[in-house]
Amino acid sequence: MLGDKMSPYFDEYLHLVAAEGRIEIEDIRAIRTVLSEEIAVTRDTIEKLIDLDRNAVGPGDWSEFLSATIADFVVWVEGSLGKVSAETSEWMIAALRGPSGVQAPSATRVIEAVIAQLRKKQRSDSGPASDGGQDVGDRAHPQAAGDRLAEVGSRAAHVWL
Repeated sequence: MLGDKMSPYFDEYLHLVAAEGRIEIEDIRAIRTVLSEEIAVTRDTIEKLIDLDRNAVGPGDWSEFLSATIADFVVWVEGSLGKVSAETSEWMIAALRGPSGVQAPSATRVIEAVIAQLRKKQRSDSGPASDGGQDVGDRAHPQAAGDRLAEVGSRAAHVWL
């Protein structure tokens, strides 16, 4: 299915990969292409990718791709740039936990990637925040904000174990 406009068949493609139970490197390339060229990444898209993570085994490249995709979405697309709201972090944790409470295989790596993105953003910020918001990743309190997300991730990891 690589090549011409896969987006109309994206959901079907994900279901086929899940049914096979294996994510191949070609699947990662196809998914990456669709997400970068054909469709906007949304919460729904992220949830479908997490569902695929639960239902198919992939190489290390899959976990790396998934964690980077989710981190980019929650830190740079969802809400304010470079910030993760409490609501977004709760949604992400719930999506990674799933309706049955079973942790997605890449969950820990996703949380680590989000925290790394926030810390990278914090290091790049050179002055106090002008907006005084209370979101995770807020420049006014970057350490506390990063710690809150890390705490949520730690609690979630503890619950999953």
